[in-house]
Amino acid sequence: MRAGHLIIAEREANHARLLAERIRALGGEPGAACVDDVLAAELAELRDVRGLVAQLDALKACSARDAGRLEPCQQTLRRGFEAARERDPETHRLWAELYSEEKVSGSWYRAAYGALAQGKPWPAAPVLAPDQVVRRAARVTFTAGEPVACAATGD
Repeated sequence: MRAGHLIIAEREANHARLLAERIRALGGEPGAACVDDVLAAELAELRDVRGLVAQLDALKACSARDAGRLEPCQQTLRRGFEAARERDPETHRLWAELYSEEKVSGSWYRAAYGALAQGKPWPAAPVLAPDQVVRRAARVTFTAGEPVACAATGD
């Protein structure tokens, strides 16, 4: 469970970095998301809930309750995604890749819930498929003078 959470947390941090980089490349400055206040209130409400099954059940209930408050942001995201599809292939490709990675995380949480609540088999770690890793590697860049966490070389 801990390993799955750590993998997903690292991926989420990377998504935030990639989105911030893209926003800057387009001339903008990253800021708070339109859902931050809703999510902060939900997290405060859920902080004392213990156990993954109970947490996911409570989160599902909060999400259903707050769907109306989140809809304007979802509409904005849909419009942005469609605009990128029509006019900015690079941004559209980035969003599509990030969404495909989000689906990996969501699938793992659903499978972990099934394992804990319904006795289904425990899921494998929420790792990316090989084609997702290749796409991600194509985006990696290194800046001269910055430390590299892991460098691989080959012939």
